[in-house]
Amino acid sequence: MKLRKLALALTIAFFTLFHFCFYFANGETLFFLATIGSVGFWFSFLLLSMVSFLRRAFAFSLNALRSKGYALALLIGYFVIHVFVYGLLLERLLVSIFGSVQTYSGGLEAYFSANFNITPKDVLSEIYALTLNPSFVVFIPPLYGLALGPFAFYSALAIDFLVLSNIAVILRSTKTYKVIAFPVIGVVGGASCCLSVPELIVTLSSIGSQLVLLTPLETIVLNTLYYVLPISVMVALKLNLDTLVSVKPKVFTG
Repeated sequence: MKLRKLALALTIAFFTLFHFCFYFANGETLFFLATIGSVGFWFSFLLLSMVSFLRRAFAFSLNALRSKGYALALLIGYFVIHVFVYGLLLERLLVSIFGSVQTYSGGLEAYFSANFNITPKDVLSEIYALTLNPSFVVFIPPLYGLALGPFAFYSALAIDFLVLSNIAVILRSTKTYKVIAFPVIGVVGGASCCLSVPELIVTLSSIGSQLVLLTPLETIVLNTLYYVLPISVMVALKLNLDTLVSVKPKVFTG
């Protein structure tokens, strides 16, 4: 309970710092303090998630990592694929926000980037600034750029833990492989839609955006995929985990 209160207090404090800097600071002060606020917020919010609504998923995942050989490979594999696909999607989204299309003629480049000067200063701009900054940017010649924002990292970790915990509960509930096959496939398939649809959109938009900016409809689609799809998958996996535990309560208690 104390850790939860501390995580909540830190989350609110860092968000307040970011909010103040976004609307009132400028120049180097804006960049420095807003970066601290954003990074601090996401670390605090991740901690808050692990001790509150993702507590059960986190506990099952840690137990699986200690005892199951497949767990670490699944955790790392999904995380890498998620941030890669959503890094490509974010690069397309940044094109729609800042109105520029780039091609990369040089070699492979990688660096951290942040841009908090999003106008107009409204709620939507603040959400963009908080979820997309700072970003780890990778240029892959000649057309692709990865922009790995904090929301992508957070959603990847959250879905990672939820997928692993769902599978762990299913495997502990029964030892009959014929019985567990379909539930496991359902969990993995449901999480995979979070990757396959954006990957298709990214591929198509990269071809069509070499010469023109994204259309308003494409921007709406990208926003929906980048934010709504991962959140929907998280909610669905969380509800599924709670249902599994309620049906098999001894699984959770040990």
